[in-house]
Amino acid sequence: MTIRTTTPPNLSGYSNPEFDKTLFDASIWQKGYDCFVDKAIECPCRGGNEGHALPSCQNCGGVGWVFMNPVATKAIISGINRDTKYKAWSQELMGTVNITLRDIEKSGFMDRVTLTNEEAIFSEVKKIRQKELEGDEFLNFIFLSYQIKQVEDVFIFKGGDQKLERVTDDKWQINPNNKYSLLFNDSVLSDLVNNTVSVRYRHNVQYNVLDIPNVIRSSNIINRVGALEKTKLPNQYIARLAHYVVRPRVDGTGILNNTEDVTY
Repeated sequence: MTIRTTTPPNLSGYSNPEFDKTLFDASIWQKGYDCFVDKAIECPCRGGNEGHALPSCQNCGGVGWVFMNPVATKAIISGINRDTKYKAWSQELMGTVNITLRDIEKSGFMDRVTLTNEEAIFSEVKKIRQKELEGDEFLNFIFLSYQIKQVEDVFIFKGGDQKLERVTDDKWQINPNNKYSLLFNDSVLSDLVNNTVSVRYRHNVQYNVLDIPNVIRSSNIINRVGALEKTKLPNQYIARLAHYVVRPRVDGTGILNNTEDVTY
């Protein structure tokens, strides 16, 4: 294939203003939120299930995405401009933010960003599951969408004409081996009408990247020999609160850790 080269314009006498990459990076590091960025890959379990994630897959939790190799960094978080294509006060905007990361993070679609020092509150209704242990004993648990920082309330349903019953703190505990899981005493099951509980809890704020409006964002610098060369600038990502994007569908008792010592 023959490729022709276009004739460049005459640039003599014209100024050459450029962005200062170091100022962008410094701003993110000085004013950004501490966070972890997990790399996302589509789970291969989709290949044998007509393109759908395998509900029992212990790699992705049934959501079709595996998150691995977290990197500790900083990010600027800001609201969505209503003048963009993202409609104001609509389903497209719920839980959606702008995230700016340095170019060295090399983030992509569905990558997970977790703010390490910021908390949010979430409420979920979950069915209590059981796992058989040795000696005819059972483990009673639920698996939530986020890692639990603190449980505020747990309630059970007693009937349409009765008040909700609060489950006292001595009847449940956060699983020390899996912070997504809440464990229950056997006495709780005897009080259940529909085998479900409502949990209000605190968790770290967490987003998934849904769009990269400017896949290419670069400027020019003068290198050591005095010539102009391209340099990558920090990039902007459109992200959404994780529970609007992916919510595990398995019990969560055996999620496999795919993180490796990888340098990108």
